Amino acid sequence: MNDSGSNNPQSILRFISIRWVELLGFIFLIAIAIDHGIYAGDKFINSVTTWASENNGLASVILSTGLLFAYLLQFRSQDRQRVLMEQQKQIMNAGYTPLIGVIQQDLEDHSTNPKTSETESLKLTIVNRGNSLATDLEVHFLITYDAHNQRYTNHSGPLRRTEDGVWWNSGSGGSLSPEESEVEFHIPVEVTDTKCSQNEPTDIADAINDIFDSGNSIDEIEIATQLRYQDAKGNQKEIDLTIYTIQSPNGDIELKLSSAADERPVRESKYSDEVDRIRT
Repeated sequence: MNDSGSNNPQSILRFISIRWVELLGFIFLIAIAIDHGIYAGDKFINSVTTWASENNGLASVILSTGLLFAYLLQFRSQDRQRVLMEQQKQIMNAGYTPLIGVIQQDLEDHSTNPKTSETESLKLTIVNRGNSLATDLEVHFLITYDAHNQRYTNHSGPLRRTEDGVWWNSGSGGSLSPEESEVEFHIPVEVTDTKCSQNEPTDIADAINDIFDSGNSIDEIEIATQLRYQDAKGNQKEIDLTIYTIQSPNGDIELKLSSAADERPVRESKYSDEVDRIRT
């Protein structure tokens, strides 16, 4: 009881601080109506009319000021409506937001598998804890090494579900609804070869070994992975996943990302900064 009684004056003061302009205008209109209806304008209206006829210049200034005041009132109302619309938009967007999480990620070596041409693939187990569909799931591979003109550059590819026949296409990548449980996706690990006429993707193991065999005395290669998807509004979202570091081998050794790389998950801000550096 006491809390509600103490809140009432605060609510009234807050309302007055927000609506004081409208309240002044409302009081002014009531005063004019009372003067016209009860006193036939003797208290205020007639005096103002007589004064205005005797002071045309000053009356024009006051009228212009009143019009400016009315314009400011209109602007204030429109600005308030804009703020309300922005708040409603944020509420609507919050009601249609996928919450994507990667609960497991693994690199798989397929070099001894005769059924596939892929040397390595990235396997991701993904969940959607939100309330909207996530579409166009893809992984962006970002590569950097100390060379003036990098032959191998970043590459993006669509995610595909590991179980054949249970995923559907939406744009360039797969989709994930909140009604599903954990879903396993995979993608070949590839980067772009700029020496190809169409900037075609090439297998990551071939790229790694070609970079170290190029004779440029390259000591280290870094590869970052990033999950990308779109929400129901078409906005692209990004999740930084992992940074892989591959050191130059001693001798003639065929390297693969899954066996030669040191990996660290991108969970701290400093690692996200490193992803930004690789991106550039």
